[in-house]
Amino acid sequence: MPTIVRVGALRIIIYPDDHDPPHVHVLGDGETKIGLGNSPIEIIVVFSANTKANERRRAEAAVREHHALLQRKWDELHG
Repeated sequence: MPTIVRVGALRIIIYPDDHDPPHVHVLGDGETKIGLGNSPIEIIVVFSANTKANERRRAEAAVREHHALLQRKWDELHG
């Protein structure tokens, strides 16, 4: 499970054998799965497990900030 971005204690990862639609997993105290959408504005939290609200907001902000890189990495891993 390659870590694509680290933001403080959060790790944003993309599983190489994962399924569409494009999404990332943000690991911290819990796990938040976030769909990438077509732009940073369109990201959506798919699920959040054992994640406090402030950590979920930080995860969303990190995915928005690094959206272009994350989309590029998804495309590289999943063609």
